[in-house]
Amino acid sequence: SGMNKPLVTRLSMAIASLAVQMGWDTCLSDITNNVLSPHPELGPAVLELFRSIPEEADSSRLILPREEDLYPYRDMLRNSAHVVLGLCEHAVQSTMNSGGGSGGGGSANNSNNNNCDVATTEAVLSCLQSWIRIVDMDPVLLERTLLLPWVFDLLSDSVKGGFELAVDVVVELLRTYPSDRRGVEGLVRAMIPRVMALGDDNINTGQLSPFQKSINEEDEDGMRGYTRIFTEMSESYLSLILSHEEMNQASLVEFVLRCSNI
Repeated sequence: SGMNKPLVTRLSMAIASLAVQMGWDTCLSDITNNVLSPHPELGPAVLELFRSIPEEADSSRLILPREEDLYPYRDMLRNSAHVVLGLCEHAVQSTMNSGGGSGGGGSANNSNNNNCDVATTEAVLSCLQSWIRIVDMDPVLLERTLLLPWVFDLLSDSVKGGFELAVDVVVELLRTYPSDRRGVEGLVRAMIPRVMALGDDNINTGQLSPFQKSINEEDEDGMRGYTRIFTEMSESYLSLILSHEEMNQASLVEFVLRCSNI
């Protein structure tokens, strides 16, 4: 529960640190099979633990006989990225299937579901950000995961739970996988239209973009979040903006200028 979150965080850091120091290279599958399977209600806590593991493997606090001992462990994390993405996908699908956050019903039960959904959403986003930032995951995995459209759905409205963390995830994706990096072409193609849709009004329906809506409503959180994404994209995808290939670069430059005017 939310009341226990600080305790869960500290326990996760302790277990993650122990896993790294012991070279417990089957920890992801062991915890999934022996903890999460019999106790699915521990999903947010397991995600918090999985978030902590890359951070501990990347930490300078650990005292190890040889730093080289960490290299195989970091390789294991890279090779196990699909396990963590799969767990995150399962958590998101379970949240959607539960019907939580869809409105309807005013019962205490529904309220508990909504709280659980917010906790799960935030746990997935935090775990995802940690793995994107620290573990050099294969961009093809990120290009194909259903987590990508889910994160951008959270960005469609700044009032939605997890908006700030979703902004962090997209900023991290743009920063970690810039357009001049090899092998990211598919991920870049998946990112561009989704980012642009946050700023482009829908001509066919007359619907305002989330960015323009936040400007009209003087929604500071929304404006700040979309501004972070557009400016990060303009830096990370600079090689595309300066290329001769027409990719609607003018619109992105226009978004950045509008951000500067706010």
